[in-house]
Amino acid sequence: VCYLNDVTEKRKILPDQPSDDLPAIRGVGKAARLNEPKCLLLYAMEDRRLQFLRSFRFENPGGGAEPSRKIDVLLLRDPYNTIASRLKIGRDRPGNGFFRDMFMRRPDGTAFFPQLWKNYAKEFLGEMNCLNADKLCVNFNRWKGEKSYRDEISHRLYAGRKSNEAAAREVPGWGFGSSFDATEFNGKADEMDLDNRWRVFADDPEFRELADDAEMRELSERIFGISGPEW
Repeated sequence: VCYLNDVTEKRKILPDQPSDDLPAIRGVGKAARLNEPKCLLLYAMEDRRLQFLRSFRFENPGGGAEPSRKIDVLLLRDPYNTIASRLKIGRDRPGNGFFRDMFMRRPDGTAFFPQLWKNYAKEFLGEMNCLNADKLCVNFNRWKGEKSYRDEISHRLYAGRKSNEAAAREVPGWGFGSSFDATEFNGKADEMDLDNRWRVFADDPEFRELADDAEMRELSERIFGISGPEW
């Protein structure tokens, strides 16, 4: 397995790029490099425009061998807890440019992030089609709370396999862990109150500005059954 995390235009991927840290493959042998034969190559991208994902040039693994299957996985969380999580870690780590840029402004002063989330939601619903035809959309809110849904996703990725329930309870330290709890709940991630992160910022002016979007509310209702906070 070779896992390339946080792939961006700025990060140059080398032909012999080694796998980034992936907890699920710890202890089962040395992770592969990009140019080595492998059973799985994962490119992870976060908060990137769909147009960037569509035009990105993915290097062929294993010295040019074509993979037997290519799949795009779109993982989406409801917008209100997503915004709260981003605000929390961005304010805790103001010197980190990645988090600072997530809420950058357009020339007219409006925030970039809400439109990005709405585009993801439209892709999730099939109203946009920027990603590969073999596309798997994952509802994070269901994934973290429903074992049957995790099994369904696992089966679609690898026919006949069920989810790894021990791994689903992990909170790896990669990427600072949980934005609210770090790795405090590692091994018991199902005990985190992930549905109510937004309440911490309920009276925060920036949170309110970002969350006060009628189209976002409508998309969130359709996908998650969550219409957003009532002010």
